[in-house]
This record gives sequence, structure tokens and C-alpha cells, in this order.
Amino acid sequence: MTLNRNPLYQQIIDMLRQEVTEGIHPTGARFPSERDLADRFAISRTTANKILSVLVSEGLLQHRKGIGAFVSPPALEHDISALLSFTEKARRSGFTPETNLLAFETVVHDELEQALRLVRLRSVDGTPVIYEKRFLSLALCRGLTREMASGSLYDAMQGALGLSVGHAEQRVRAVLPNREEKTMLALMQTTACLRVDGKGYLADGRLLWVEDTLFRGDRFEFHALLGPKGLTSGGTALDPR
Repeated sequence: MTLNRNPLYQQIIDMLRQEVTEGIHPTGARFPSERDLADRFAISRTTANKILSVLVSEGLLQHRKGIGAFVSPPALEHDISALLSFTEKARRSGFTPETNLLAFETVVHDELEQALRLVRLRSVDGTPVIYEKRFLSLALCRGLTREMASGSLYDAMQGALGLSVGHAEQRVRAVLPNREEKTMLALMQTTACLRVDGKGYLADGRLLWVEDTLFRGDRFEFHALLGPKGLTSGGTALDPR
């Protein structure tokens, strides 16, 4: 890469970012340390630390306390403007999805009255990335089986249950996971996560589900296609998985 008039540390960041993108530093590999960067580029360790901090903040690297920085796995894209299955999206991206059904029971719910309570842990390539708690209307989902709940709910709703899923409303916020959530998502350190509180509706407006879903912040990028008011679906649909 040809050096330019940008500050030296920025040029080094661009160079290292490109090296990660090109696979020179493969996923999961330990990244050069402050000392390594200082020696390579003839810079101070303070500058090297600043460079590493930027790459960590961008999600390209993961810092492990007392060990060093490691190259992060590719981010999973979560399109909040389309009703697409997590299973389908993961496979499209070249990952192997897996769902571990932790709870499947009938409960009383304030908004749904009788509801099916599902707790699911979603993984890609063996790494847990989503911790989901969802309540489904029992009146609408009586035919749902444990086997169906262990796969794509969207496919089960649209297919076996014959439901016409309309839209969803959601609120997305950054949170720090509690002890239980850190354990479920196998987080070795406190990593910011993205919490989605949402409700899904049938095409006729009936409430179908209420959810509280936690996404690993170091593995997901949220995006939406936006446009002029009235012409965008961004922010109105949520993956029902």
C-alpha cells in the first residue's frame, strides 16, 4: 500500500485492516502485539496501542485480557427490514446454523393470555450467537411441535401452521449481558450485546409473538434499507426465525 498524507497511524490502520481482509491474519489467529507493531513500523508502543484499540473497536479484533488480540470471525448480517429466517440467512452466508431448544412450555402471558414459551440458543459453526426468549400465541400455534421449534419458526409458521406473518415491531438497544447471558453466549469477557424487544403480527393484525432476544455484539451487524417516509420497510420487520 502506497503511503499518503494521512497521519502515519491511520495509514498503518488501513494497511492492517487490508491484511485482515485479505486473510494474511486468518480468523482466530493471534494478532501482532504492541511490541510487534512498534518494531515493524518504527512507532511508539503508545501509538501501537492506539492502533490496536481502533481495530478492536471496529470489530476486526477481539481483545482477551492477559493474552492479546485475536482476529475476529466474520460478522453476521441481520437485516431488520426483511422477514427472513436466521437459519436461511446463516446458510446463505456460508455458516452452519444450529438451534438448541432449552424450554418449550405452556404459560400464562399478560398480552397473549395462553402462550407457548420458547427459550432457544442459536449457534453458527458451533459458536453461540443468539439467546432468545419468545412467547407465541397458543391459540394460533397449537400445532407447533418441539421439532419445529428446533428449526426455523418462520418456515413452520408459514408452512405447517398455515399462518400469514405480516410484520413486526422492534426496539434495538445496546446492553451489557448479565451473568446468565454471558454464560449462555460463552462470552469470556463483558462484551456489549444487542437486545431486541419485539412483537410480531399476522397479516390481519393479530398478535403472534412477543420476544426478548440477545445478539452477540461482536458477531452481528444490523442493517436496513431506508428511504423516503412511506416507501421504506426499514424498522418495521423483524426476523421471526
